[in-house]
Amino acid sequence: MKSKDVKHVNVVEATSLLDSDAVTIVDIRDRQSFEIDHMQNAHHVTGNNAKDFINKTNKDQPLLVYCYHGNSSQVVAEYFSKNGFNQVYTLDGGIGGSEEQRVVPNDVHATLKLDIGFIHEIVVKDP
Repeated sequence: MKSKDVKHVNVVEATSLLDSDAVTIVDIRDRQSFEIDHMQNAHHVTGNNAKDFINKTNKDQPLLVYCYHGNSSQVVAEYFSKNGFNQVYTLDGGIGGSEEQRVVPNDVHATLKLDIGFIHEIVVKDP
């Protein structure tokens, strides 16, 4: 079930958020995956440092949470929303895998090219 306090975004919508310098990015994958590669400026947040992150982070700034497949990030995004963050987003489908195609608004197709969980390129095509 989707929380009304958490906005689910596809890769194209996430790109618009990432273009903003005012977004805080949270990677909740395991430490090894984060160390291998992650989104630029992402914070690695785990159960061990979540409370510290919550206490030190601007809750009025948009927060984008991602994981491998988009399941765990939904739960964590709701947790952040309940802990005072005002604009929480989760990346639907996550960033796991080698290459995935997602359907985005107006039937435009976006191909997300990934390498070990890092977004290298987003190609938007008209159907």
